[in-house]
Amino acid sequence: MMDFDPAYNRLAIAQLPQRIGATLIDFVACEFLSQLIQALIWNNNDGSLNTFIFAPVWFLFRVLVSSKAQGQSFGRWLMSIRVVDMNYGKTSGIVDLLKREAVIFLGLVILLSTFTTTLIVFAWLPLAVDIIFAIADPVKRQMLHDRLGGTIVIMSRKGFELDRKLSKLFGQVGQRTTQLYQDRYGGRDDDLDYQPRNTNRGQPRSQSPSQSRSQKQTRYPEDDYGYEERSRPPSRARRPRRRR
Repeated sequence: MMDFDPAYNRLAIAQLPQRIGATLIDFVACEFLSQLIQALIWNNNDGSLNTFIFAPVWFLFRVLVSSKAQGQSFGRWLMSIRVVDMNYGKTSGIVDLLKREAVIFLGLVILLSTFTTTLIVFAWLPLAVDIIFAIADPVKRQMLHDRLGGTIVIMSRKGFELDRKLSKLFGQVGQRTTQLYQDRYGGRDDDLDYQPRNTNRGQPRSQSPSQSRSQKQTRYPEDDYGYEERSRPPSRARRPRRRR
């Protein structure tokens, strides 16, 4: 009989930043839709009404849409990850997705209800505990809601790969910024530190006025053909010839 190999050993598990990014994207999208529905229908800014609208929108995108889209919501599609069964690697059912999303929704409701109060410091505790479970499980990286639903989050070829594109874009921007900075300010420190030791090396020594007058430089015709300049020999007075 062949041994059973669970899905978390066969498939690539998603990274924690990818999961957090996908959840934040879904939260922003659902919050925007709930605010839009509240403004169009009720035209009221009541916080309890916003939570009442946010709940069905959240479960619609995170449960129903994910069950029909191979475990991907809008945020998971952007991050190229999806939710599957931890044992068989198949798309999780609605019941399993409801279990896991109920825990996330409860943590978000606690966070939103205490966002404008001093209790917001303690409101992060449910989400922090949920993340600690994933950090303590390096193999499956299951959060608390994953364990309740019996699911794992894996990498997917289907998606936008937003995290990779953003990291590549930021890397290119950083390299470009560094290159521009080096081109503009890179050589300035070297110029300030450089002090030539001998600036007169290879140059002729200065002569006194008497030497310059006594030793006049005269150009000969061969100087035009590349010969060096040379001094004219001192002229000698001619002696008169004696007559025989």
